[in-house]
Amino acid sequence: MKIIYLHTTSIFLLLLIVLFSTGSCLKDYSFEGAISPLPADDEPNPSPEKILPTCGQCLIQPTEGLAKWSFKTDSFVLCGNLTRGIISPERTGFTFFGPSLCSADSGLIMTVYLPQGVKLDSDQQNINTNRCIFQYYEKGKPDILISKPSPGFLLIIDSYNHQTAIATGRFNGLSYTAGNKVASIKEGKFQVKLE
Repeated sequence: MKIIYLHTTSIFLLLLIVLFSTGSCLKDYSFEGAISPLPADDEPNPSPEKILPTCGQCLIQPTEGLAKWSFKTDSFVLCGNLTRGIISPERTGFTFFGPSLCSADSGLIMTVYLPQGVKLDSDQQNINTNRCIFQYYEKGKPDILISKPSPGFLLIIDSYNHQTAIATGRFNGLSYTAGNKVASIKEGKFQVKLE
């Protein structure tokens, strides 16, 4: 009987200790005594120029030629080399990508779907499509600029040589920042060998 009493008393004391020690871990999340509400965030979302890295290399290096890309947003020029161009097995679309000249951590990805009935199985000229996705990215972060599926972005294949598999073209239109602000892409150019 003495053992049961001792055992019950020990459990009761242990529970009291646990109860009092955990009560001190609670935090009070109330906020009282403010005279006025918190100030609103009145800083505007940054423009693409504030988001995009400065790239003076694109002003001095040629931005045209095989395996190159470039574009402007307002008065800012971005450019780079193309790592690869991949054509779909059906030859009805392609993707090309490559890093920026100024940072290996940022670059361009363009995915293009050709208009219905058009294939890159022979020499072609003046193919217009708004079925494309433009992305300017920085590794490990949300896309800096991205187009949305809409008629607001246009890619033109000025020429495609089937023998060499080289496509030359341009692009322009609307893209969006990670904060969903509109950024205008102008004078986009590319030349890529599609494999």
